[in-house]
Amino acid sequence: MSKILVTGASGFIDGVLESKLRELEYEVLDLDSKNVDMTLKDSLFRYYSDNIQHIFHLAARTFVPDN
Repeated sequence: MSKILVTGASGFIDGVLESKLRELEYEVLDLDSKNVDMTLKDSLFRYYSDNIQHIFHLAARTFVPDN
């Protein structure tokens, strides 16, 4: 089965998506702010050799300043 990378792995939508993907027997790799800084250009390089077929990018900033 295909490998799928999901960014924003600690969010609500991700939890629902991952459950469904695993139910469909996909191999899911989680990526969240606890294990990588998505603002850095090379954040995904460590996954380059993992043969990932799809990426669901759900990562977002949770704080936006007023000014």
